This record gives sequence, C-alpha cells and structure tokens, in this order.
Amino acid sequence: MKIKAYDKYNEQWIYIILGNDDEMHYTEEYSSKKGVFHKQQIQFQAVEGDKDNCSPKRWSDLEQFEIIGKEDK
Repeated sequence: MKIKAYDKYNEQWIYIILGNDDEMHYTEEYSSKKGVFHKQQIQFQAVEGDKDNCSPKRWSDLEQFEIIGKEDK
C-alpha cells in the first residue's frame, strides 16, 4: 500500500510504502491477549523536495494523509 503525506518538518510530500510483496521476508506476525500484531519494514520516498532526506524526523509532523493504492511494480 502506498500513502501520500505532507512532512511539515522537511516541507515536502512523501510516499509511505507498506507491504512490498518482494520484501515480505522482513515481516513478522504474532498474537497475544491484546490481539494480532504485524510488523513490517516501511519505506519512504520523496515525491518532491530533498530526495536524500525523505525519512520524517517526527511522525507528528506528517499530515494530509491520502491512500494512493498499491505500490507500483
């Protein structure tokens, strides 16, 4: 899944990419009394701005989330 968000700290739009099928070996799933948990690697890609600085400093700086769809292959 690909999500677009605005990073207020870096002042740029980024994509947050979840669940790349080619990297499913990085995922982990387990359950407990609190429910089922699924961990996976998250990738960031700058849509505009500094392509070398696309990882957000703080998650609270992200706003205007929009689900774009599945990741392009």
